[in-house]
Amino acid sequence: MKKILYILMVVFLLTSCVNNQLDNKTNDNEIILETDTQINNDVNVDIKSVSDMAKEIKNKTIDPNIYLDYKKGIEEKVYKWIKSDDDKYYTLAFIDENGVELTLTGLRSGTYYEAILKNLSDALNKFVLNGEIDVESAYGDYSSWLIKDEDGSYIVTDLKGFMIGTGLVNNRNKAIPGFDAKDKSAENNAFGRDNEDTVHFSKSISKILKDNYEELSKLDGFDKNVVDEYIDNTLTGKNADYINNQTALLNATHILLGIDGFKSVNPVKHFRNRSGTADQHTSFGIGYNIMLAAKMQGIDTDYSLVWNMQHGNNEGNSTGTFIEWVNNISK
Repeated sequence: MKKILYILMVVFLLTSCVNNQLDNKTNDNEIILETDTQINNDVNVDIKSVSDMAKEIKNKTIDPNIYLDYKKGIEEKVYKWIKSDDDKYYTLAFIDENGVELTLTGLRSGTYYEAILKNLSDALNKFVLNGEIDVESAYGDYSSWLIKDEDGSYIVTDLKGFMIGTGLVNNRNKAIPGFDAKDKSAENNAFGRDNEDTVHFSKSISKILKDNYEELSKLDGFDKNVVDEYIDNTLTGKNADYINNQTALLNATHILLGIDGFKSVNPVKHFRNRSGTADQHTSFGIGYNIMLAAKMQGIDTDYSLVWNMQHGNNEGNSTGTFIEWVNNISK
């Protein structure tokens, strides 16, 4: 079984959210990324911090390719840690509607990665057919991430090129490490207790911090109190079991697949998901994962990305409308 869920969760939470630190909260990324020694040695980029780099991209003073290469270097570091971890908690294999196992064979390779590219391609082609975009004028030279097929359809070939070509690289807005924020300002209030409104809840983040504590502690900006609180909340503290239970109860993908001791015995019969290709807040994989899990349980699913839609529900009609879906399943 491939460690897909863990890879997606940790890589997203620790790295993809650095795409835009535009609110000047540079301290939000200090736990792991604020260094000009260890990580720069890994990726051969002499830049002080990822947040500074993101700001320079915004001001068009640095090539976005350099930033994404830097990010990939961090991802590779995380991926190396992941590959050495045999904890079953982070093991999950998805199967698509054709019976193909969706796996990652590298950071940007494998059947899962190819499926994400296909989802993006499908969204763009639906947008084109609906008359909502002229690709040639919208993107100019798109040769690094997009090709035009003989039948006039488009194929997204590279996620890095897509991020740069569509401008999404400049608009990501989660601080590191994503939903389980360093200052507990993101989704942390969903997991609080009677006497504590917010807690850290990501066991995967805490495990990375704990397993690599000595190495991380040598980096500039390492905050011992913050890192210790992550580890206490989900791994070693007296409330860790309670917090992990609350987290499991809110993990719909795991519940559908019967992971973490919970199993949905009577799920709804129909699932629909529309996420945007320009979503600034989250990964393309999040909505796709839960729909795959539902499909694997025999549930009727209606999934599509919506081209150029940001975080929200302004989905238009290129992929059908919610009302049309409701009418269809009500027949």
